[in-house]
Amino acid sequence: MTSSAGAATSGCLVYLHKREECDRLASDLRRDGVGATAYHAALSASVKEQVLADWLAGAPTARVVCATVACGMGVDKADVRLVVHYSTPSSLAAYYQEAGRAGRDGKPSRAVLMYSEQDLQRSRYFIDQEALKRCGDEHAAQEDA
Repeated sequence: MTSSAGAATSGCLVYLHKREECDRLASDLRRDGVGATAYHAALSASVKEQVLADWLAGAPTARVVCATVACGMGVDKADVRLVVHYSTPSSLAAYYQEAGRAGRDGKPSRAVLMYSEQDLQRSRYFIDQEALKRCGDEHAAQEDA
């Protein structure tokens, strides 16, 4: 992870599920010499604004932003070269939207999806839950007809 993150000098987004994961990964990357910072809902509004300003400006301390997927940054930075899903996205649509932040300026960029067996099990669970909900909704609609 460190070599990829360090290579993305124009901007790198790393998506994680939990605030603690963002803090820990940003800390680990800084310890390894990568300018990284966390971005999540537990940060004050002023800290979030500063993180965004530093990232947009390409500040060396904010080359990599480790953000929760639930804390949408709401910015359009054209020169993002690397988007990493360090945690599996909640859906294919979420992955598509988040990975699409890379290379909006048309230059070569990468999206990387990292996963573990536990991530796959969690994703299967959510897919199954969604399928059950849809089946229940369809069944209810048929009964109402």
